[in-house]
Amino acid sequence: MGSNRMVMFVKSDYTYEDKHKLMQTFWRQLGEKVFTHWAKVVYQRFHQQHIDVPMPTVKQQRMKSRWGSCTPSKQLIKMNMRLLEGPQAYIEYVMVHEFAHFKYLDHSKNFHNLVAQFLPDWKARKKSLNIYFAHRP
Repeated sequence: MGSNRMVMFVKSDYTYEDKHKLMQTFWRQLGEKVFTHWAKVVYQRFHQQHIDVPMPTVKQQRMKSRWGSCTPSKQLIKMNMRLLEGPQAYIEYVMVHEFAHFKYLDHSKNFHNLVAQFLPDWKARKKSLNIYFAHRP
């Protein structure tokens, strides 16, 4: 099997709706594990650099025009579930980006310098992420 396929074995009486629910459950459970992992990793990196950020609640959802969002007042980061379809480096980039919003609400030079402190290649990752998903439905 190619690396870009997923095979699901189900009972013969499963309907399309049953299969759809099963896949939704799979992606949601995967997202909980993967996004929680990266939140912990990035949180630790910030604290190792003595940058005080909260350990946020991480939620996931399908978003049409964003890869992530941060609501500092609620200590909340939302991640786009589509990120699970790509390389982990994209999830890492978006998580670092969102954590940086706990220090800077805007996309100022200071904000980008903070992101670059953790990911010097953030511009290349951002560009690659957008190209990667531009060709996927």
